Amino acid sequence: MATKTVIVSSVGTKKKPRLLKENRLKIAVESASTTPNARAVHLPRPKSAETLPRKSGKSTSRAIQKKSTRKSAESILERKGDARTPGKRLSIEEELLRVREAQAAIMRNPGPPLGSGASLYKQLSSTVTGPSLISQHILIGNKDDAADIDGLHKLGVTHVLNVATQQTPNFYPKDFVYTNISIFDKPDENLNQHKKTAVEFLQRVEKMKGRVLVHCIAGVSRSVSFVIMHLMVTHQMFLRVAYDHVKSIRPYILPNNGFLLQLAKLETELFGLTSVASAPEWNFYEWNSIKHKTKKFEPVTASSGGFGCFIL
Repeated sequence: MATKTVIVSSVGTKKKPRLLKENRLKIAVESASTTPNARAVHLPRPKSAETLPRKSGKSTSRAIQKKSTRKSAESILERKGDARTPGKRLSIEEELLRVREAQAAIMRNPGPPLGSGASLYKQLSSTVTGPSLISQHILIGNKDDAADIDGLHKLGVTHVLNVATQQTPNFYPKDFVYTNISIFDKPDENLNQHKKTAVEFLQRVEKMKGRVLVHCIAGVSRSVSFVIMHLMVTHQMFLRVAYDHVKSIRPYILPNNGFLLQLAKLETELFGLTSVASAPEWNFYEWNSIKHKTKKFEPVTASSGGFGCFIL
């Protein structure tokens, strides 16, 4: 009686769980019993992550490792979404590297404290040209400032918020992290529809301890309005306080009446009060016709000898 030999091939396979190995052996024996003079039975290997077909010369395991590294970088930020401009851009790892490299420049050029330190900072270091440091992490500038790469590196800029993308390009997308907002300096433009994009991007920079240039064309209206919006939403500053802070550092700011009106309405939504009922910058018909519907108060700023507010 001829002896039937069963050979289970294990070449090229990796160690599998005990139950899987026993099942494969059982399949081999049953197959051999129904196949006369069978010399060997080669079992197909189950598909796994290691055996998936390669794409573009990179193994799946390498891709998994890269994804893991990316997740690690993202966990540092603890963010809900990516506020950066989509498309061609620096990776998150490169972004973090830029921030680390910029720390020395940021420390050499410190920004003013928010609120009470603005007037003192103006007396010490305010200039009429170039970008203005509004805080440790935020600058306001114009188109020329955005094109001055040496000046940006000197100040430790890591990010750029371009709020005039239909009029000026992203000059250095390989050097800085950009986010774009397309809006014109017109009273009927809607600031609020871009609030989430602008505020989340500025919050991201602050969390990373980087430094962002917010710029439009002249650096007096659009960029100023978005920075004030951020100060109100993120730092809970009343509109009058935020506006005075920015103006004390950049005295030639001039948001148009439509932007001023939208900022005033945003303040009432955030705080249920208005701090600009008697502010001369808000003395125009559209605001005067509705401000009586909101509770009013007058903030006391550092320039007037204190900080607080009077409810009227």
